Amino acid sequence: MPIDNGNLALKGLDDLFSTEENRQEEQREQVQQIPIEELFPFKEHPFKVLDDEAMQRTVESVAQYGVLAPLIARPRPEGGHEIISGNRRQHAAELAGLETLPVIVREMTDDAAVILMVDSNLQRENILPSERAFAYKMKLEALKNQGARSDLTSGQIGPKLRSDEQVALDAGESRKQVQRFIRLTNLISELLDLVDEKKISFNPAVELSYLDEAQQRDFLQAINFHKSMHYNPFAYIHEEKDILKLVTTLMANTKGEGTGGDPFWEKAKNCSIYFFLYTLNLYLVKCRQH
Repeated sequence: MPIDNGNLALKGLDDLFSTEENRQEEQREQVQQIPIEELFPFKEHPFKVLDDEAMQRTVESVAQYGVLAPLIARPRPEGGHEIISGNRRQHAAELAGLETLPVIVREMTDDAAVILMVDSNLQRENILPSERAFAYKMKLEALKNQGARSDLTSGQIGPKLRSDEQVALDAGESRKQVQRFIRLTNLISELLDLVDEKKISFNPAVELSYLDEAQQRDFLQAINFHKSMHYNPFAYIHEEKDILKLVTTLMANTKGEGTGGDPFWEKAKNCSIYFFLYTLNLYLVKCRQH
């Protein structure tokens, strides 16, 4: 029986549309149920997952209703999936005893994954200064890496933004404020913890970030000496001038002026903080002049 040319044409069109439909279906993101043990945290994730009251509320919600918003993850070369968005939900689900989680799996480059990870987490209400600092830094580096590729830097629709301008625009911050947050990543972990604990405020923390590691540790040592003798240096480290005030006070008493036999000053005389305090004092005075 001869082949009907009309049927052949129809069959070919059906195959064409079917193939396109299948192609779109394959590309369309779908939610998968993935075993929780196959999900791994994002490498160098700057946002902390804490077992606090907020986490306990999340655990209770997950236990009752399950995880309503799917996580976003990407395949790992060594197996399993790396979580890009949803580390807190994964931890809550683990504590609630869930075995699988709803996940959208995407193939993403390292830089694209960093940008999505940062943007999705910056939507949270309570973000620590250290989290914001490292998040801005990671996103800035990712944007710079993308900027090195010509296919990602087309200026046909307008002038390109600087990488730090893009970070600032997305975060609703000024470029200068983003740069100041990134400065905090130069603090030693002990001082950065004090910033997170609101014992050292943002402005003086930025100033301290210009000291090298040895100087920062000397400053921390000076604070610990002060604190160990039942003084509270954190009560007034809220502005740049407060650091200068603390340093000036420590310098004067370390030299033995007005010690009144206080054992703190006797202890301080025997340590090497005086030269550091003198140097830091000169540095802070110079900062205030510019």
